[in-house]
Amino acid sequence: MPFHNRSNGSEARTTGSRAHKGRQTNQAQAPQKPVNPAARNGAVRPFVPAVEEPIPAFYKGEDWVAAAVTALIAGFVFYYYMSPDVTLQDSGELVTGAYNFGVPHPPGYPLWSFLCWIWRHIVTVGNPAWRVCLLSVITGAMTVGLVTLLTKRTLLMLLEASPWAEKIDPFTKRWMALTLGVFSAMIFAFNQGVWLWSCVPEMRVLSVFMFFLTSTTFFLWTLRPDRHVYLYVTMLLVGLGISNHQTLLVMVAPFVIGAFAVGIQPIVDARPIPLRLSAIMPSLRATSELVITGLFAGGITFLIRCWLEMPPAAAFFDGGFGTVMTFLVPALILVL
Repeated sequence: MPFHNRSNGSEARTTGSRAHKGRQTNQAQAPQKPVNPAARNGAVRPFVPAVEEPIPAFYKGEDWVAAAVTALIAGFVFYYYMSPDVTLQDSGELVTGAYNFGVPHPPGYPLWSFLCWIWRHIVTVGNPAWRVCLLSVITGAMTVGLVTLLTKRTLLMLLEASPWAEKIDPFTKRWMALTLGVFSAMIFAFNQGVWLWSCVPEMRVLSVFMFFLTSTTFFLWTLRPDRHVYLYVTMLLVGLGISNHQTLLVMVAPFVIGAFAVGIQPIVDARPIPLRLSAIMPSLRATSELVITGLFAGGITFLIRCWLEMPPAAAFFDGGFGTVMTFLVPALILVL
């Protein structure tokens, strides 16, 4: 009987020891809540989330100052030599059409005409030709400022990537690029073509401005491909620029090739190179967006042109136009 009691006591002690170890194990496995160091001292502070570091500005303050200086210098010179009235060639017709919100000779220059019509309500002094010519002066000056920004940044990237410039300190590189950018913009401003068309009431300097504006926004996107807003702004500006003059169409092919190069670079750098279409297409998103937008815009332009060239009494789907539409409409739907 005593032996039986000792056995029960031993089993009880063993059971209690196991239960105690189990509680220790459960406490060790349970997730520990983080302890605020300030709470140990009796002070409770609110939790402050981590703040992401902002992306540095693409253009520095010195770049904007240089662009403003070159634009002001060019603007003063353009204003000094500005035509006080209509000039030769198409000046009189263009001023009349834009001032009255009309349609000049084909292609009509709708963007320039619309901007001139708004400008005549902002500037209420001077004759109509003088007001339109003042808009040309401001547009030419803004173009020179864009050339300064674009050239300076491009030269700085070349200096940073060139092996022969590795021994040059960053401060010297920056001021070399800034100096060359300013002088390049001044040479551009005072060549015969830009100087001439910035001093007469015509639309050609606006075409030059759209060339550099679209180049600047696309250049920004190539350096920061994750910012798709730069690409979308470029597409919008290309459409507006084409509405001023069709010569901007020559920029479409370089933009598509550039977007393809930016998209294919991560695929080429990957090892091994993925051969699946599902892995390649996300990187070529920008290229596909440009191509689809171009096809859609081209299709709409074709439809409008066909509609304008139809005889007044003809039906919309008569003749060869209907045959073309039979293939064009399904193609547009498939692309979309």
